[in-house]
Formats: sequence, structure tokens, C-alpha cells
Amino acid sequence: MGKGITFDSGGYSIKQSAFMDSMKSDMGGAATITGALAFAITRGLNKRVKLYLCCADNLISGNAFKLGDIIHYRNGKNR
Repeated sequence: MGKGITFDSGGYSIKQSAFMDSMKSDMGGAATITGALAFAITRGLNKRVKLYLCCADNLISGNAFKLGDIIHYRNGKNR
């Protein structure tokens, strides 16, 4: 249906900064299916349904920075 990549930097093949802003919405497929199932349940869905989501970040490492991250320095300043 759609992927659940919560942020896609392109890994080692890093994307240009102009395309990075929209990478936060790369999980649209998984979010749409989750929302559709939640809507069906509120409308009275009377079937057993299993929803499996594979959600991940596509970053070089767990310490990688993303566009829009806030960095807190020890001296109290933020960037």
C-alpha cells in the first residue's frame, strides 16, 4: 500500500536539500491506511483486521541530524 518511512534522507546517496523538506511525509501510505482503518472502526467495522506497519527512518546512523532538528548546546544555546 505504502511505505512507513518517517524520514528519508536517501541514506548514503544523500538527497539535495530542496527535496529534504518533503521527506517527512514519506510515510503517507502507512498513515493513510492507519487512518482509514481507524475511520472504519469508528463507523462500526465488525471484522477482525490485522494491521502491520513497518516504520523506520532512512538515515546514515542513529546519530544523524535531520533538517529541522533542534540542537541543544551545553551552554544553553539552541540552533
